[in-house]
Amino acid sequence: MASNSTIPQVSQFPGDRTAPKANLRLEWVYGYRAANCRNNIHLTENNELVYFSAAVAIVQNIHDKNRNQQRFFLGHDNDIISSCLHPDKITIATGQIGTNAQICIWNTQGKMKLESLLQGHADGVGAMNFNADGEKLASVGIDHDNTIKIWEWRRGKLLATVAGHTERVFDIIYHGDHVITCGVKHIRFWTLLGNTLQVEEGQFGNSEAQTLLCLGHFLTLDTKQLTESKDNDYLCFTGAINGDLYVWKRYKIDRIIHGAHQSG
Repeated sequence: MASNSTIPQVSQFPGDRTAPKANLRLEWVYGYRAANCRNNIHLTENNELVYFSAAVAIVQNIHDKNRNQQRFFLGHDNDIISSCLHPDKITIATGQIGTNAQICIWNTQGKMKLESLLQGHADGVGAMNFNADGEKLASVGIDHDNTIKIWEWRRGKLLATVAGHTERVFDIIYHGDHVITCGVKHIRFWTLLGNTLQVEEGQFGNSEAQTLLCLGHFLTLDTKQLTESKDNDYLCFTGAINGDLYVWKRYKIDRIIHGAHQSG
């Protein structure tokens, strides 16, 4: 719509190279990053959506009268490609690309305070997951070695780091005190021992090895029982690129749900 009102111009001297006396303020972000990333949208305890686009993390209320307002976390200096929600459903971790890719862990409420800044991944942070009590964070990079790192994030302390796989790793989850990763035709089960990670390869058995795009585990009402389980079955499930779901138990496929989706 055209307007007859005119905006007063601030005159500058010829040749004046000083910046105008004005600031730009971000009001709205359209769309979000869906390509080449997973776990890219979350629902917080306060019924707010958290997602990201470019280097901006967005918090948007979807229920009350403020549903058309967005708030922004601007702590990243490069594109965000991964995120995960803390068990408290208030704190979130976001990871970016870059030669010194950083992980920002911040509070989604109020002024969205930065709680911790973790640095050490090269090229980018592909996926992350908090453990059950929320005190540790597992992350995997998109570097040549798909490096896995375990953090005590509140202290900014790196507990362990190890090469994840020669093939691309797409997802990582905590399961009790253990970590599981999956990717191009592989799944691995990791145990933290001191400052290193011991690995067990997942076995596809008679099934053809498929590229596994995502991971999940079955919830338990007793977190302590999950953490201290002696038989430790690593009961989890993965989504394959062919649309099948695999249920894993003790490093092996326990059950296949064929055609759960048309494709990955």
